[in-house]
Formats: sequence, C-alpha cells, structure tokens
Amino acid sequence: MEKSERNEKRKLRAVYWNNIGVGLMLAGSFIPVLSIFYSEWMLSDALWPDWRKVFVGVVAILVSMALSFFIHVFAIHQLDGLED
Repeated sequence: MEKSERNEKRKLRAVYWNNIGVGLMLAGSFIPVLSIFYSEWMLSDALWPDWRKVFVGVVAILVSMALSFFIHVFAIHQLDGLED
C-alpha cells in the first residue's frame, strides 16, 4: 500500500469518527431538551416542571458532550500518523 493511500485512509477514518462525535453531540443535546419542554409539563397547567426529568436531561446533555469531545480527540489522533 502506498503512502498516499495510507494517508487517505487515515483522513477518512478521522472524518468518520469526527462525524460520529458531531452526531452524538447534536442528538444528545436536542433530544433531552425537546423531551423536557414538550413533556406533560408544557401540556398541563402545572407551574413547575418535574425536576427529576430536568436533572436527567441535563445529565444526558453533559454525558453526550463529554463523549463527543473524547470521540473528537480520538479523531484528531487518527491524523497523527499521516506521512509526509
């Protein structure tokens, strides 16, 4: 396998993992927010939301952002092996 072919494979692998991280961050951020705001609380006459759902949503957002960051770092490390 030639050097340019190996470099291209590494770049494609890095792009793949970076896209996985972006998708995880987007899904992990929007789905909990939507579930909090469009839950029974918004449809009922209650003044305050169920704080357990809010807490779980915030934890889900933080976990997805942390995982997304680590996947992004992994994608960057895929590029360390590029050859000149």
